Amino acid sequence: MNKLGKLNAMKAINVSDALKFTAICASLISAIYLGSMIKLNGEIMVFWPVGGLSVYWVWRLGIQKMLVPLVAAGIGSAWIESLDTMMTVQRILSTVVTGWVGGQLMTYFSVSRGLQTLRDIGVFLLAATLLPAGISSATGGAATALLTGSIHSGSAVWWACWLAETLGILLVLPMLVHRPVPPTWLSALLALIIILISTVVYLDLLPMSISMTLPLSFLTTPFFLLAAFKMHRGDIAWLLLIHALIAMYATSHTMGPFTLPSVNESLLGVMGHLILLSTSIWLIKASLDDHKMAHNQLKMIANHQSEILIYTDINGRVIFASDNSQRWIEDIKQEGFNLANWIASLTGHQPLATTDRGFTTKVGDHWLQWRMTDDETKTGWVWTAHDISAEIAAKAEAAQHLDQVARLGRLSDLAQLAGGIAHELNQPLTAITSFSQALKRFSAQSPAPTDKIDATIDRILQSAERASNIVRDTRGFLGEASPAFEPVDVSALIPKTLALFDLKHRYDQTAISLDIARALVVHASRSKLQQILVNLIKNALEAMDNQPGSRLSITGYRRQHDVIIEISDNGPGIDDQLRKSLFTPFSSTQKQGIGLGLNISMSLAESMSGQLELSNPRSPTTFTVCLNGVSQ
Repeated sequence: MNKLGKLNAMKAINVSDALKFTAICASLISAIYLGSMIKLNGEIMVFWPVGGLSVYWVWRLGIQKMLVPLVAAGIGSAWIESLDTMMTVQRILSTVVTGWVGGQLMTYFSVSRGLQTLRDIGVFLLAATLLPAGISSATGGAATALLTGSIHSGSAVWWACWLAETLGILLVLPMLVHRPVPPTWLSALLALIIILISTVVYLDLLPMSISMTLPLSFLTTPFFLLAAFKMHRGDIAWLLLIHALIAMYATSHTMGPFTLPSVNESLLGVMGHLILLSTSIWLIKASLDDHKMAHNQLKMIANHQSEILIYTDINGRVIFASDNSQRWIEDIKQEGFNLANWIASLTGHQPLATTDRGFTTKVGDHWLQWRMTDDETKTGWVWTAHDISAEIAAKAEAAQHLDQVARLGRLSDLAQLAGGIAHELNQPLTAITSFSQALKRFSAQSPAPTDKIDATIDRILQSAERASNIVRDTRGFLGEASPAFEPVDVSALIPKTLALFDLKHRYDQTAISLDIARALVVHASRSKLQQILVNLIKNALEAMDNQPGSRLSITGYRRQHDVIIEISDNGPGIDDQLRKSLFTPFSSTQKQGIGLGLNISMSLAESMSGQLELSNPRSPTTFTVCLNGVSQ
């Protein structure tokens, strides 16, 4: 930019500053004229709007830029009121002090420019209104006491000045902060009603019998409360100012409900009423705005998270629902929608009628996991839900993989048990052969011995049934690992499982001890439970290695609602190093093992809502299986 351009820019800035300075001074002088219209004793202003202007401009521009305009305003007000030198100095000091203290405190406490939150209103009322007004009025009271020589006179002036300063800041500063907006029909109607009531009440347009017997000064209060709910801050600020001007003008002319024998007392009374009304309305408005802001923030958070968030009343009617809930519940935004009844239509039970606060529902092809909690006031419910379809699919896939691994494990176990199974199967087959040969001989005799033939046929049938049972049990052991759960008699399953082992030949040195309670029934998968038993029994037998004095103990009993199966051996035990990784894959002490048996067995137990644990690592080494029992 060349020198000419810089010079033009500086001139533009200077012109802008000059116009702003002129506008500020004009607003201050206009405020002085407005305040001079109503006075106590014809001397003290009861409404000092300069205070609101000075605090606002210092807050926005800083004391450095506002010092000259404030001093000019003090001189101007002294000239308008024809004050002497002492009172002129007092007026200048009070004007500057009010703006400086109030504006600096607003800046210090970081009050937002919108003056919206309850904290902002609190700082505005305490730090920017009451405190500056108190300091300014104290200056005026001290000057009056010094001039008149009367402390009583000074205190009266202090009280009047404090009310005037406070009222001026309360009514003017919010009006400057909040610009009015185009009114709705409701806000326009409210404004018209309030102005009409103020005019009728304060200008004595009602009969004396009514105005003197009813508390008409509070007639506008409910409409101002409604305005706090329905109107914009800028409109409320202007409405409070118009109402206050009507009230002060009428009271100064001995009209309205605050009329007392003394005009001064009347004005002080109406000033106190207006301060109380304005303070209450701004606090209520700020509280409502804070609540609305918190509600909007909660709504924004709820709408930007994956979980569904719904709030209902105590009967389940929806009050708030996050936007993503409509993906699952199309009608949830409809007024009066009852979430509890909707869930009951899917699950068949009313969630509010049970103590279970967690449940799942299927919506289309998806599963939702719900959680409901009551709010702190016990007047509603907070419902959360998230899509667990992926988790359910992952669990199903994991269960399928477990079944495949378990089947491979059973095939591996069967290969190791093949010798015992072959021996068990060979016995009935040999018996069938022998009895068949005997039957052939008996049939060749004449006459045939029918009694011997019948007895031989019975023995053949018994041997065939025994062989069939062995084949059936083996096929059951190799069957699918995930059929529907059923009641399984543990006391019958354990002996059948032991029959798969070649106990009479391979483990002839091992003593077998069974202590199993009768009617010990669990809710489980038969093939899964048998695979667990096969693995634990095989591990125990291999750990003892058929040493003389080996002992395998199997105990079954009920503990409350659970069934406990303990399998113990008096082998060497399990050292601490191996115990840490005992249930992890590929951890084994057997030469031929690959270390998957215990890991698979533990997974199978957990898939049946049970547990498998090493309850005693020392000799006798004991593994414990815990499953859900079936009540008898």
